[in-house]
Amino acid sequence: YHLQVRLLPHRRLPTFAIAKPKLADSF
Repeated sequence: YHLQVRLLPHRRLPTFAIAKPKLADSF
């Protein structure tokens, strides 16, 4: 999870925050 966050640019943080719940479901 954290690794993916580091790979993603800071600009994508807002979008990643929206996708975060989906990732949680995946795990």
